[in-house]
Amino acid sequence: MTAAGMADTLARALGDDPFYARIFAAAHPGSAPAYFGAALTEARAAGWVDQAGSPATGAAIWIDRTDAQAARTRQDAIRDRMGKAALSAYRQLLHSMKTVCGPHLPTDAVYLSILGGAPQAQGAGTGGALVARGLTRVDGLGRPASLETFNRRSVPFYERHGFAVAAEVTEPLTGCPVWVMVRPRHPV
Repeated sequence: MTAAGMADTLARALGDDPFYARIFAAAHPGSAPAYFGAALTEARAAGWVDQAGSPATGAAIWIDRTDAQAARTRQDAIRDRMGKAALSAYRQLLHSMKTVCGPHLPTDAVYLSILGGAPQAQGAGTGGALVARGLTRVDGLGRPASLETFNRRSVPFYERHGFAVAAEVTEPLTGCPVWVMVRPRHPV
């Protein structure tokens, strides 16, 4: 599937997540897929993307290093495709999440930034396969993994993959709880 098709799939899968919903509420109508297109582009520069199915029914976006240029490119794409208000919402959320979640995250962790699947594929093992594939790569790097989720129902799913809740915090801009999860480094 094309990057545009995957971005559309992720927008449909994750549009009601409080983090994304806040950005999309400030964005140009119909521009939500542009956010995920920008995230896919950043991941290809600062990590990797695992995709499931043909056509793609899900994707996992992993970030394994800081890439300032990739982050700037992502923010430029959000501004240009979604509008200045969406970029402002994104930056505010990034700052808020860094403030409340950052202290609970290992600095050397590979970050599972986005995991989403087409609604018709949910519950069919696609997400589990994507997480397992990514964690195999993380293990090869000899590093821990981390993520944040606004979805209480996904906590047991991630626990089955070796993640543990490091903290439960409230993200102040959305007022929603966030579970910060970490999977320790596994021996190679």
